[in-house]
Amino acid sequence: MLDLVHEDLTQLASRYRPEYIERIAQEFSKFGCAQIYDAAPEYCHVLPDYLLPRVSHLSIAGPAFPVATQNDMLPLLQALDLAPPGWVLFVRNDAQESEALAGDIFVTAMRSQKLGGLVVDGAVRDMGTLPALQIPVFSRQVRFVSAKTARIPAAVVPASLDYGHYTVEPGDFVFGDSDGMLLVKKKYLTAVIHGARYLLQRESALKARLDEGFRLAELVGLTTFLAGEGKLKFDV
Repeated sequence: MLDLVHEDLTQLASRYRPEYIERIAQEFSKFGCAQIYDAAPEYCHVLPDYLLPRVSHLSIAGPAFPVATQNDMLPLLQALDLAPPGWVLFVRNDAQESEALAGDIFVTAMRSQKLGGLVVDGAVRDMGTLPALQIPVFSRQVRFVSAKTARIPAAVVPASLDYGHYTVEPGDFVFGDSDGMLLVKKKYLTAVIHGARYLLQRESALKARLDEGFRLAELVGLTTFLAGEGKLKFDV
């Protein structure tokens, strides 16, 4: 099993070099989840809106390294040990009530290994000290009661996490900011980024015209639309 896992990891890591991940993250910092979704909604999966940023000024962008657990730290330690630099640990706690699966010690270890961020569909803690670590963290809950169990290893690392309408698979790109989180399947990533870049250019041009004094109603053709003589122009 471990030989197969390491073979898969080698293939995944070779697909996303750290400098490539950094380039995508830098591009993402110029727009955001809203622009990515507006540019290519058919290629995006909106992640649950209960996943909230715990370090408010940091966005997250990187390939997902998923793992599942049930209030057991062992799968997280496995994932932490195997995740390549720049990747985002994506943890789902399937326990009915989540204990804290990560805090400042775990995130400090992530930082030392140059990982790209942490998403926990469950609880984290240490909100007072996490911001200083400068690692983006998103989670469903905050709870100071920490998971103490480390008994049951994950059968597969990284895993695939089924969310019903979509699956979080290793190498799918995770994006998150103050607006929320979304997932882009790895085969669509290049096209989606190109679309978001183009949308950003158009939005910047529209904002420039507004700054010049044009009214939004004028630019979208509100008067002619209300008169029944034309359509609203949302592609300005």
